[in-house]
Amino acid sequence: MTNPPRVYGPYPRLDGRQHVVILENGRSSSKSYPKWLLEQELGRLLLPTETCDHINGDFTDNRIENLQVLSRGDNSRKHTALH
Repeated sequence: MTNPPRVYGPYPRLDGRQHVVILENGRSSSKSYPKWLLEQELGRLLLPTETCDHINGDFTDNRIENLQVLSRGDNSRKHTALH
């Protein structure tokens, strides 16, 4: 039987975004905090074709109601349209 992963953080990155550190089976990895939150809410990991998007465009606003799953293409189009 394996132990459940241990999650530490969130910790700020130099660019102001946040990440968590996940320790599982003696290995550690880092993941975007909003992505981790969204995966917890959905009860599944995001697919490689999916990304976590901040609806209001504010990457510091990690409220669950501000996070949505978008395809990578839709996310790219959204951010291209904003700039």
